[in-house]
Amino acid sequence: MGNTLTQHDSLVHVRGWTREQIAASNRTLRRQNKLYGLTKEDFVRFFGGRNRELITVFNNLDTDYDGKVDIFETLTLLAIWGGTSWDEKMCLLFDIFDLMGKGTLKLDEVMMMGQVLVATLRKFLAIDTEWSKPTSIRDISRNAIAAGGENGLSEEQFRQWASRCEQLLQLKVCLADHAPRSNPATQESRMRDQMGRLQKHANRIFERVERLQDKLPEFLNNCTDFVASLGRRKRWDFTIQNLRQMILALTRAYEVGGGGEEEEEGEKEDNKVEEEEEEEYEEEELEDRPREEKKRRTKIKGGRGRPEKRFRGVRRGGGPVPPQR
Repeated sequence: MGNTLTQHDSLVHVRGWTREQIAASNRTLRRQNKLYGLTKEDFVRFFGGRNRELITVFNNLDTDYDGKVDIFETLTLLAIWGGTSWDEKMCLLFDIFDLMGKGTLKLDEVMMMGQVLVATLRKFLAIDTEWSKPTSIRDISRNAIAAGGENGLSEEQFRQWASRCEQLLQLKVCLADHAPRSNPATQESRMRDQMGRLQKHANRIFERVERLQDKLPEFLNNCTDFVASLGRRKRWDFTIQNLRQMILALTRAYEVGGGGEEEEEGEKEDNKVEEEEEEEYEEEELEDRPREEKKRRTKIKGGRGRPEKRFRGVRRGGGPVPPQR
């Protein structure tokens, strides 16, 4: 058995298929619906639901680019590269190519198994050209039938013959050597990785917030007198209050884990508190300014502009003022 092709990497997406799932697909598609080919839409409907990345397997099977894949090749691929043991793989192959469901295999059915198996393997493995020769497949099939009885090759007899077949033993070794050691990077696993990175980032932020809380009292004691000497004590208190609210919001978000409605309500409440504090700060700043500036701001804020300017000798309507006696 040769090396793997680049298409072999996509087979990691079929490792999650069990014997029961593959057998159920065989009963549904081949025996009940009598399907012999699958379009891309059929493939996605029957197989893509478990793993959307499985569509790459369809593209690798469709080597003639007609938009269809053979149902026997698809089931054989699942049986060979699915998450099953070697004995389960042989039982699945027997069940797939027992076309009439009679419990035995005839010569034409064993030959069909060999042809489909070789055609499927060649799309993912660099196998020996001797395998693909019709004469080799016929000779191997005759040897298998010789191990059976008059009514054909039973499942137990097929398994015993498979344990002695040189070609199948090479395939067993190849599957063991190239079996994927980890799960594929599906959309779900990528999402979990992103969530893990975000969780680590949140943990680092929370650790820094805790360090900030520990150092904040000492920092305030050292800076209060200096800020007071500059005459900016009120602004300083407003900044520190915002800092404490931010620390509280980060701590709550970390503990809750970002819950929807509670977080939105908390954010609205924080915004409301910030608006009230901003108005309070503006009022305090306004009190520190000169009285005339305060009056001017109050008039502008109340909607009262400057009084209308009047000129002597001119009426309100524009005419001259009559002389006074």
